Amino acid sequence: MEGGLTLAAADVAATPLSFFAGILSDSLRIMFHVSHSMTPKAIIFDFGQTLADSAGGFRTAEKEAETKIFADLGLESWPDFLTHYRQFRQEFHSRSNFSRRAIWWAVYLHYGREPDQESLLAAERNYWETVKSKTRPFPEAAVVLAQLATNYRLALITNSQGQPASEKHRLALFPELAALFEVIIVAGEAGLPPKPQPEPFLLCLEKLSLAPAEAIYVGDDWRIDICGAQEVGMQPVWLQHHSVSRKWPSVETSVPIITSLEQLLNLDPPDLASSPCYFPQLVLESNLTSGDKTHTAGDWPHTTGGMVHTTGGQVHTYGGQPHTHGGMVHTAGGQPHTQGGIIHTPGGAM
Repeated sequence: MEGGLTLAAADVAATPLSFFAGILSDSLRIMFHVSHSMTPKAIIFDFGQTLADSAGGFRTAEKEAETKIFADLGLESWPDFLTHYRQFRQEFHSRSNFSRRAIWWAVYLHYGREPDQESLLAAERNYWETVKSKTRPFPEAAVVLAQLATNYRLALITNSQGQPASEKHRLALFPELAALFEVIIVAGEAGLPPKPQPEPFLLCLEKLSLAPAEAIYVGDDWRIDICGAQEVGMQPVWLQHHSVSRKWPSVETSVPIITSLEQLLNLDPPDLASSPCYFPQLVLESNLTSGDKTHTAGDWPHTTGGMVHTTGGQVHTYGGQPHTHGGMVHTAGGQPHTQGGIIHTPGGAM
């Protein structure tokens, strides 16, 4: 199989250690414990609430939409309406469906009304214009990106959030930022599934010709960004920007958390490539297993964030790194499907 990878024992034995992140010093030095040959080469970013603040725009646009739909439906109880509206929104978002028209259509049908499609389309355009008009890059974004670009390749993966395909993503409003990225992936359009599905992450890695362990991913959303990046083997960094008013999910995680993009400038993997491996709260044993096989990298279990990565008791690899996704080794047409040496996961099991 040209350019492909095989799942042989030799691959596992020769696999370098995965990296683990920790936080040191008052200034929050982010450390990535990697093998000598797998130093991070790229930093990949989300856009909304990671490089730019759109929170005010979303709050205003949502309030306008809720008010208009409530009036159009001729309802009496505002609290009851908000409860149902937000339940529908949460259900759609949990499926990574951010189309406002789809959410509003479901709300209207719930109340026994079939909305006018043209009216919904116009309302959605107004919604996104409001969001765009109130989107501002974080003050430090441009300077930090420019400095990082001197040492790392930069890329961006953002969801379309259900805008019509003809509409430009709001990143286009800031060409000075867009120009800093070697690769830009807008997921959720042109047949590409949205994050947290693995395809956008893998496509970006393919375009960069990098293995997952060679990329750091910075995002604000726990499920979409952090879990999505971690699932394909990238090292995530969770940005909880200090200027964003938001209730962050309460989760126990070893993922580094930062509150400003400037803290990324303390990232110093070269000094740590020769450092002793450090996995806090993890007992390293040569017989650590998952499923029915022991998974090792050299003499140590292969881990990311303290977790042994397997798929149904078997190891599959991305660029020589054991990794997991969805509990199965995925194939296309009965054969492992690769993109630039990376095993892709469109569906199926080996």
